[in-house]
Amino acid sequence: IDQVLQGQGKIDQVLQGQGKFDQVLQGQGKIGQVLQGQGKFIDQVLQGQGKIDQVLQGQGKLDQILQGQGKIGQVLQGQEKIKSLVSKGDVGDVLKGQEKMRRYLADLRKMVNANISRNDVILKKMKSQNKSVVKPVSPAQ
Repeated sequence: IDQVLQGQGKIDQVLQGQGKFDQVLQGQGKIGQVLQGQGKFIDQVLQGQGKIDQVLQGQGKLDQILQGQGKIGQVLQGQEKIKSLVSKGDVGDVLKGQEKMRRYLADLRKMVNANISRNDVILKKMKSQNKSVVKPVSPAQ
């Protein structure tokens, strides 16, 4: 009988251990739920980040549009100046200014062409010098 009672005591201990094991498993289930909740939260944060990126891209496009509008404003101001000169009868001044610009551009074109020609001559001389340079021959082994 003593052995049966001792065996019963051991069975009770095993059952208590089983209860504790069940509690551990329940705790792990709760941890799993928390981790799932965190995963959903992280997904929501990432979705929000994507939306923020879209907003920033849209803002960049708006900035480009505003810059373009500024340039359009400058063109319109220039047109207004031309209109005011024309209305004042200063058309001759405008035409003289345009003629000066044409001359400046023609001079600039000539200078660029001369510079290109000089560069071509220099390149030809450099190539001919490279061909005329005797390269050392390595000793035969």
